Amino acid sequence: MSNGVNILSETIALSCIENIAKYLPRAVNDGNDLEAREHIAYGSTMAGISMQLTSTTAQHSMEHAMSAYHHNLPHGAGLIMISKAFAEFFIEKHACDGQFIKMAKAMGMEHAGKPEDFVTALVRDK
Repeated sequence: MSNGVNILSETIALSCIENIAKYLPRAVNDGNDLEAREHIAYGSTMAGISMQLTSTTAQHSMEHAMSAYHHNLPHGAGLIMISKAFAEFFIEKHACDGQFIKMAKAMGMEHAGKPEDFVTALVRDK
């Protein structure tokens, strides 16, 4: 979610979202699934690159503050905890409606048409 989005960052970000949404449930279900783990490693690495291209670090900074106070909180778990509220804030402000729709589609919601579809895709059980 950035007003600094560009053709490169968007392509990378949507690829990351698609790979993580598709393969994370498999990787969590079976830690020996090397194909799933490869796709998660790709998604994670490229997400970092995309974040640097667009300065989309606010959510991560917020989580690092959380885990600074809660030393047993893994970074990924903290991100999951705040992701829904973080997205809902920007959806309410209509900050980047089109980007949310694209992200929902990348997460497998083929007929997404409104920003709220991203939150639905984010919280649905896989």
